[in-house]
Parts: sequence; structure tokens; C-alpha cells
Amino acid sequence: MRRPTRRRKKTPAVSLKVLLCASGVLALTYHSITDVDLRGWGRAYHHHFQGHETVVRNLSLEKLPRLTMPHGVFLFGPDSQSVHIPEKLRFERNFTSEQLRLLEDHAIDLEFEEKRCASYGYGLPTNPRRRRLFLGSLIADDSMEVLRATSAEAYNIAHTVAFVESNFTFSRESRQLGYNLGSKRLYSLQQLYGDRTKVSVDYYVATPDEQGVNDDMFIEILQKDAIQFRWERNGMRPDDVGIYHDTDEMFTRDFLRALQICDVPQLRPNQDCKQPKIIAETLIMESSPLCITDFKLRSWYHPDASLGECIVRVGNSSLHPLAERDFHATRNGQTLPKEQDLLYNHTYGERPEAERVGDFDPERYKNGNYPLWTAHDIRIAVGGEMVGRSDGGPTAFHFHNFFENTDRLRVKYSTYGHADPAAANKPAWELQDDLKIAVKCALAEDLAVDESREVFDLPDRIRPIYYLDRKRRDRRHQKWRSIVEEEKRRYPNSTIDSSDAVEDYHYESSQNHTIASSDAVAEVPETPETDQPSPIIERAWDSSRSVVMGMATNQGLSLFQMFVTSLRATGFDGAVILGVSPNLGGDIAELLRTHNVTTKVIETAKSCTYNGYKDEKGNVLNTTESLWWDCPELYPDYKLTHARFVLYRDWLNECESCTDGVVLTDTSDSYFQRDPFATANRLGMRYPVMVFEEIDSIDNTHWLTDFPVRSCRKHTVGPTRMLCSGSTMGSRGGILSYLDAMVEEMDYWKTRDECRIDMPGDDQSIHNYLYYTGGLKDAVAIPHRTGPLH
Repeated sequence: MRRPTRRRKKTPAVSLKVLLCASGVLALTYHSITDVDLRGWGRAYHHHFQGHETVVRNLSLEKLPRLTMPHGVFLFGPDSQSVHIPEKLRFERNFTSEQLRLLEDHAIDLEFEEKRCASYGYGLPTNPRRRRLFLGSLIADDSMEVLRATSAEAYNIAHTVAFVESNFTFSRESRQLGYNLGSKRLYSLQQLYGDRTKVSVDYYVATPDEQGVNDDMFIEILQKDAIQFRWERNGMRPDDVGIYHDTDEMFTRDFLRALQICDVPQLRPNQDCKQPKIIAETLIMESSPLCITDFKLRSWYHPDASLGECIVRVGNSSLHPLAERDFHATRNGQTLPKEQDLLYNHTYGERPEAERVGDFDPERYKNGNYPLWTAHDIRIAVGGEMVGRSDGGPTAFHFHNFFENTDRLRVKYSTYGHADPAAANKPAWELQDDLKIAVKCALAEDLAVDESREVFDLPDRIRPIYYLDRKRRDRRHQKWRSIVEEEKRRYPNSTIDSSDAVEDYHYESSQNHTIASSDAVAEVPETPETDQPSPIIERAWDSSRSVVMGMATNQGLSLFQMFVTSLRATGFDGAVILGVSPNLGGDIAELLRTHNVTTKVIETAKSCTYNGYKDEKGNVLNTTESLWWDCPELYPDYKLTHARFVLYRDWLNECESCTDGVVLTDTSDSYFQRDPFATANRLGMRYPVMVFEEIDSIDNTHWLTDFPVRSCRKHTVGPTRMLCSGSTMGSRGGILSYLDAMVEEMDYWKTRDECRIDMPGDDQSIHNYLYYTGGLKDAVAIPHRTGPLH
């Protein structure tokens, strides 16, 4: 049965002249789909438009305010100040005291502001007040690491941060939205910029057959138009400042404050809008905050800023003629009639090439006023001044290619920007010269001796606020190193060019317009930080005065061989202390003797003295009958998985030669490829306590940690990285402190009904609970496969 055709309500005809006066936008209100009548488009456009509506419904976005364009639909999501974020997904950003000193800068100190302005060649107005800042960017699969870094610079400064996400990549590949309504990723993003800032993600729904130009970057150009619509929606005024940036770029906080208060020529009122841009002079970090390219040799030239009165939808469109733009809509593959094509040509897309380079037709712009600028114009067109610090320092940071894995790296280079269809089968160092620089940095033994790079800790240098925390930057660098090592294993026959030449990437160089880094977004809150970074141990660990300890009861010869033989084969000559069962077989005893292993015999208690643990149904257990219970005679009120921490503490206190590094590890599933202490020295990873993350796909919503912690502590650690309690490393003092904390918490658990759980892995629950609630002093979490222990 055929469904009856629904008649669409028609609207009165509107003249071309009226439409042009309305800032060149065909549909000016946030309307319902059924109220739209695009004259001249007919059935072909209606068919595409109904396709949009199907996509919108499938994405659960049909209730959002929208704006219909000839090339797609913009849908406007709620901002962070109007949305309810579930309590369990709320978090507070954690900053060190050094970071807070820079972030708590809301009071205006005239003497300080005058010096700030002078450092950029600006003066300070007589009665200064801060301008409002409106930020805008496209967003796709960008890493939370990058977003945390850029948002720290703008924390509680901006009035608005507007993101736009699309259901298509620039190369017309379909993609799933990552920041859909109600998603964890959206809620995390909306909390990064502080509660003074409105953060929103709007959506661009398009279908690639509607794009009339075969240009890799054309969808990007159209998508960016949503930014000025959001700025207008959020009340942007002509005296506000619009900043367009990719998600991996941001002006320094100091320069953001300068844009707010200084007498900047481009931000004075009554601009002619010919050259309104303020262009950053940008310090580049390639994949790691420790891979800083020498600013004198190589710099970037974004973000870009402009006064509101020169921005489309905000400035006076009667005063500033419309730019002629290059979007040519089609119908059934044919160009539209001339009058309609002229309308759209003046409305969407990119300026003519001559205008993009600042060559304006004097006949067209006789009144001395030039076109208003779109977000894309602000990004791409010539017309403004590059600003650096008077001392030669940068005004922005570019966190380039901060990937979480190489799969996401290849997504970027195969589907965005100038896509490379062969990217899926190339090693990272062959994808782009920038990545070659990053790979060499990861493989460098000593970054300080490379003259093409800057050392992070150089005095009087501006550095990203987020990475002033040493734990943060070390963690990221180790993550990048592990990615490169994995890439080398994946492509063993591909060599890395040994050339160390660094190309000059100053503003005058060829403009290679890439999008923000396309990384996987980690849906986890920030790792808790202490007020001060954990102190690194400056003196290298001496393996001969270090110790490896483990519990090895009820194990066969093959497991001892794997553990002990592999450890000694690395050249490790320190102490090895193992807890073993009574009556070891002769072969095992001989193996341990020849490899100089100290054994601690664990006699089993006839019965555990505490019979109060419960099974999964809440029934009190006789622990002598439990599969998981085996208490040592010395500590009969602890099951062995808990008692090992008490025993480790005893053994470490008894070992007079064990003065340097300490490793506590499981033995049944461990083997060694390198001396762990020599490796820690090489990596510069000598912290009092190092805890090690499990694989990325496992977090603390897993039952192993979530159920016991909720039962005992009425607390949820949430979607944080799970840490392995089977491998812990640190200094003697640090590990003794760690063991004290673990035993103290275990004593709490064994005295309360709701905490006595008959399962073997609840020591890992305690380990994670203590770390994520700040109970492990000076502990540093090491990302999976980036440290001396994996």
C-alpha cells in the first residue's frame, strides 16, 4: 500500500535582494524540517533532505535546534552551562600549586598587565576591561590528552568554546559521532574548560553527493560555518574576539590574557576588515611535550584571532560587502540556474583565490570596507599580523600528532586533510616528515644533545601549563616511545632516515593545512595528582644493591626456570628473594641455589584464625574449605594474597644490602628481557613508587576492582586505568611506605563484614583504591608497555 504524499506548506516568495541583505543566509531561523521550502531545488533536493532527516533520527539528534543549508544541516547541542551532567561523571580538574599560580589570574593588576602588554609590543588602555573570547574548532577523534593540554591554557578564560563534529570525514568517509548527546566523551569535554565557560558540540550532517566541488578540504570549509552560527547564538558582540584553532593548537594563556586587555591594533573598533587577523607564532611539539622543535628553526602559524565586528553573523553586513564564494550547488548533477547559483555562490564556501591572498578588487570595494570573515577565512586567508613575544618566545602551542596508538594515526592520514590512501600500510615515519621527527625524538637516548630540539626545562621559556607537571610530560613521552617501539616491531624491514635536518616551518613557508590530531579519546577522568609532582630519584639505581621479590609457592620447576633464569640472564646481580613452599624438589632447590636466590619458606597455617569472609551470596565461609584461602603460619589472619605484602615488608627490612631499587612481582607469569633497574635508569624513570597500568581496554569499572571497592568503601574508582597489583617498583623507602599503606588498608578490610570477600584478586582492588584516592604517597602510574615492567 502506498503511503499518501504529504503536501509541504509553501512560503511566500522572497527576492534575491532581500536574501543578500540578510547576510547571505537562506534560512535564518532555527526551524523545523517541515517548514523548509528551498525554492528551485525541487524533488532532488527534497530527496537528499529527507536523507538528512533519517541520519538525524538515527543519531538521536532530531530534537535539537537546527539550521538547514544547501549542503547539509547544522544541529546545535546544549552547552555545558545548560546541560545536566550525571553526578557519577562529574570531576574536578587537578592542578599542582605551580599550575594554579598561573591559572588563578582573574584579578587585574595594572602594573603587571602593562608589563604583559609591553612584552608583545602593545600598550595598556587607560581604563582597561577584558574583552570576551569566543573559541571555535572542528572536532573528530581527537585524544583527550590533547584536549586537556589545550584547555588548560584557556581554563576559565573563554566565554564560549564551540566545537563542530560531522558524520563524514573530509575525504567523504562515513564516521560515527564521538560526542553524541549524553555520551561520556561529551560530558568529559564539557568539564575541561572550567565552569565559567560555555562548551558545546554542534553537529554537521551531510551527504557527500551534495558537495559540488571535488576538493579534499571542501567539507571542512562548509562545516566550519557552524562556528559563527554558534558564536552568534551565544551572544557574540562586535567588540568580542573570535579565535579559530584546530583542537591541537592554542594560544598561550599569557597571550590570551593579552588579547583580552591590551591595546591591540587589530582589536580597535571601526575596522575596515581588510587585514583583521592576529596570527600566532607557535611552538611545535611533535607527539610528546619533550619533543620540542627548536623555535628558531621551525614554527607554526595558528591559531588565528579576529575582532567580532569583522566576523560573519556578528559584524555589520550592510557596511561590509559580501565576499563572492565558490560553493556551486547542483541538482541532478547539473549546475543551478544562474540566479540561484549566484545566491549560493555569495553565501557558502571559500573566497576567490585573489581575495584569499589579500588582493581585493577596488571596483567591488569602493567604500573602503572589506568582506566579513568566516571561521574558515580566519584560519586560511591572508590578512593580518603574526605576533611573537619581544623576547623571541612563542604566543601559541601546537601539540602535533599526540596519538594514543598508530591505528588512530593512520585514520588521520588516510581520511582527513590531503588523504593518503596507502597510509594504512606505511610505518609512521613514512607518513609525513613531521612524524619522522617525532619518531627520532622517541628513539633518542639523550634529547638534550640534539641541537634541533629544545629542552623542556630551559629557564625563562614559556611552556604549556598542562605539562608543567613532570609526571604528565614523562607519562606522555613514555607512551609515545612505546608506540614507536611497537611500530618498529610491526615494520622490521623499514629503516628510518638518519638525517636530522629540520625544515623551516615559519609562516612564509608553504601552508600545509592539516586538521587536529586524530587520536582515540580516552573516556577517563584525569589521573589524580598530588599538590607537587612526585620527586624523581636523581642518583641512578645500582642493580647490585637492588632486590626483586615475589611469592612462588606451589610452583613447578618450569615456572622457576622461566622467572629466575631469565632474570639472571639480563646481568642482574642484586638480591632475589622468593617465598616458596616447604619441601622443594631437588631440581628446584638446586636451580635456586645456583642462581643465588634467597628463599623464604612459607609454612601454611593449620587453619586461618579469621573465619568471617563471605562468598558472593553473603554466606560466611569456613576459610579452611575455600579454594582461595591459604594462610601463612606467621600471619594466620591474612589470606596469602594479602599476607604477601606483610611478608614483603618483613623481608625488605631484613635485607641490609637492599638499599636501592625494589621490584615486587608475580612470579608464575613473569620473565625478564632486561635488567629492570638498568632499564629504569635508561628511561629516567626512578620514582619512589611506580605502579603499572593494565592494557588500555580494561578500566576500573571491571568487576575485579569495582565490586570489592563499592562493597567495602561505598566508593567507585570509575573509568580510570586499572593498575596491576602484581608489579610494583620503586626505591626502598618508597616501597616500604607503599607496603605500610597496603597493609593498613587490608587491616581495615578484614575487620568489616562488608569488606571480607572470598576472591583472590581483591588486593588489586585495594591497590587501585589507594592510588586513585591519593593513599599512595609519591606514586606515579606508568602507562602500559612504556616502563621498565610491563
